[in-house]
Amino acid sequence: MFENETEMKPQKRLIDLNELRLRVPYSRSSIYRLVREGKFPSPVRLGENRIAFDADSIEEWIDAKLAGKPWPDTDKEASDG
Repeated sequence: MFENETEMKPQKRLIDLNELRLRVPYSRSSIYRLVREGKFPSPVRLGENRIAFDADSIEEWIDAKLAGKPWPDTDKEASDG
């Protein structure tokens, strides 16, 4: 068994809107419009005036875009259930 259990789990990473916009070339308003439409990962509320995005979810969204697939991948969800 591992001495430090964090070695076993992949580390989650949250990114703020500024870092997100370095990865995704959309304006702030376009990102929020896509979130409302269910076409982009939702942010996580960290506090009253602070949000962040899950880096893994953003990478999945980018991968889907590069592969020409819809996000979320409805085929993947159907096979999981």
